[in-house]
Amino acid sequence: MTIRRMPLWLMFKAIYDSDKNKLMKRCWKYEDNIREIIFSFDRDVESFVVGRELISLKRRDVELIFGLCGGDIEIPLKGVEYEISPWIRRCFRSEIDTLKSKFILYKNVIYKKLSKVLSMSDGTSIGDAERLTHLYLMVAVLSPNRNASISPHLALYLEKLDDACRYDWCGYVVNMLLNQLKSTQNTKAGGCTMLLPFWLCEHTNLVRPVNEVGFPRFLKWDLNDLEKQHKLLKLTDLEAKFVGPLKLKTSTREQKQFEKLLNYWKEHNIITETQSTDDNEDTQDIHSLENEKIHSLSDPTQTSSGSGGELNLTPELGTPLEKDSVEVAVCYGMANDEMNKLILQVDELKSMISEKDNKIEQLKENLSGVENAFNGRLKEEEEQHEREILEKDNVIAMLRAEVEGLRSNINSESTPTITQVVAHSLIGLHTDICLHICTNVCTYIFMFAHLVVISNFGHRSMRIQKI
Repeated sequence: MTIRRMPLWLMFKAIYDSDKNKLMKRCWKYEDNIREIIFSFDRDVESFVVGRELISLKRRDVELIFGLCGGDIEIPLKGVEYEISPWIRRCFRSEIDTLKSKFILYKNVIYKKLSKVLSMSDGTSIGDAERLTHLYLMVAVLSPNRNASISPHLALYLEKLDDACRYDWCGYVVNMLLNQLKSTQNTKAGGCTMLLPFWLCEHTNLVRPVNEVGFPRFLKWDLNDLEKQHKLLKLTDLEAKFVGPLKLKTSTREQKQFEKLLNYWKEHNIITETQSTDDNEDTQDIHSLENEKIHSLSDPTQTSSGSGGELNLTPELGTPLEKDSVEVAVCYGMANDEMNKLILQVDELKSMISEKDNKIEQLKENLSGVENAFNGRLKEEEEQHEREILEKDNVIAMLRAEVEGLRSNINSESTPTITQVVAHSLIGLHTDICLHICTNVCTYIFMFAHLVVISNFGHRSMRIQKI
């Protein structure tokens, strides 16, 4: 029996056949894109608001994007508390014994156990490797909680590997993601958030596919292109020309891929009866296995002829997949862990940048205040200078007016004639002569009076002497 009996075979094979480095670059998870998509989710109608359209998340989206197959038996979101399958108790015995509280399957725990199982050379580890690979892809991509874990109750549906294809894994992925989107109060949610950017590519015309025939459809898209376009657009304000199909349809090529896998399950007595389907979402999906009869097998961890032991792959679907091929899941997991570490580092750097941006904004505000004060003072000084200039201009204008008045007065008076000048001069000369004559007369009179006084005084003295 091979890992092809597992519901996630098409996804596993696509990862195994791809160039891992290119695939990781193209499937890089941009948190900003996911937050914008989550922000557009309307909890009341359980749909995403894309422009003027409401687009819901369907199980066919998971089926076509990730190539996940399965039946129609519902998997509950939560199992019975402390419900642990016998396989989990056997495989994780040491981890369960060391825990006093409820046992939870964390991603790193599953990864370590898968690495240990792949290092074993006996055939009894093949069934465990298949289960662990399934669980690891579930916790890493399809249905992780926010703490990178899954509930152990999912292992109950992997207890018998041939029964795993009976359960509705697509429905579980969709229901868990919708439940997380409805219950979360912010843009951080658990579940298969990795589905959202591929879902957006399928339902919009924002980017062109890099591989038109890629299947599963996550191989069609390069999320780096979506990141470039998404920075320029807001999902809720998207124009009608960018909105794509509301429902996805299965192409003929994709239908053949699903039919090959269903035929393989039928040929190996995993199922004995299948039902064909069409593209109507209301009817059975192409992978549904209604009225199927599951072939009862023993525990797949025990080797037996025809059911366990060696891994064989029929030629029509690809190259033989032996134990080393399963290691691609480990390689993918390691790369995923490194990517998560890098994401954490990027988040830390973003927080540091955000703090620095806040400090820069504060400094800008302080600088703006200083600049406003300086500009205000400079403006006051300019206004005062302008007032002084205006006053000086007024004074100059007044002086100019007075000068013009004087000029006008001078121009209005007539020029004196020669006769007037001579007469004026004679009048001045006559006045001077009169003043000179009067002065001389006064002098003579004074001298005569003086002589008279002296003469009288002399006669009196002579009389006195005679006496």
